[in-house]
Amino acid sequence: MVSIESLSLSTADGVCLPATLYRAASPQAMVVLAGGTGIPHGFYRHFANGLSEFGLTVLSFDYRSHVPAGVPLRMADWGRHDLDAALRHGSELAGGLPLLFVGHSVGGQLFGLAQSATQVRAALLIASQSGYWRWWPGRWRWRRWLDWYLLMPLAIRVTGTLPGALLGGATLPGDVAREWVRWCRSPHYLCEADGTPMRDHFARLRLPMRFYQITDDDAVAPLAAVRALMGFYPVAGKELRQWSPAQWGVKTLGHVGVFRPAASAAWGEIAEWLLGWAPVTAPCAGKAV
Repeated sequence: MVSIESLSLSTADGVCLPATLYRAASPQAMVVLAGGTGIPHGFYRHFANGLSEFGLTVLSFDYRSHVPAGVPLRMADWGRHDLDAALRHGSELAGGLPLLFVGHSVGGQLFGLAQSATQVRAALLIASQSGYWRWWPGRWRWRRWLDWYLLMPLAIRVTGTLPGALLGGATLPGDVAREWVRWCRSPHYLCEADGTPMRDHFARLRLPMRFYQITDDDAVAPLAAVRALMGFYPVAGKELRQWSPAQWGVKTLGHVGVFRPAASAAWGEIAEWLLGWAPVTAPCAGKAV
């Protein structure tokens, strides 16, 4: 039986993050789950619980939306501090079990910014992509241009935030949104204010990585953008898989459908791949349910 525990993670720069631990009855590995932009970590509860039933303990968390006075609020710190804190905490909780990573959307983009990513044995990324607008196909390319050069900058200027209605998720703080807009205008995507690429630890990650692209996700994570992100990890052992809704008996998957209960048939493949990097002799190992 899976046990669920609410936690608070402390980052190196003093920010507290809400988190949830889904503890498998007979754990074989620890998975840190990093979600997408504007998506509360509670959205992934069914998916996390499902992985736990296969013998994977899962730690999910929210990125920062508020910081102490005097601390800058940056999207880059979602990776450098928030994801790094989750990976460090996950490593401590693992108790010698393998540390694995699942990233959705921005979670997979920021993975290489976290210093503790070097502790991860294997990483699986779902609908993670470079956000540079020119990677989008056809009409979606011009819709992304409109977003990053007109609609989103205007919304930020008027409201001081990026309203959740434009994202289909939670509202983003203005400083986070401004940085994201800058990234999506740059061919480097993750970049400093002067345009210098952010590639903190990407070239240190020699781990196996599996990327999933969803065939009906051209609006958010098209194939070219996913391939572009794969290039951020130059020495990792990378493979790319595509999933269509028909494979899992659903009408649509889109950007978030993999994590909904209707697509739970897909979770077994994810768990199988992750468990493939957990040795049978791991401490406290048990048979997957």
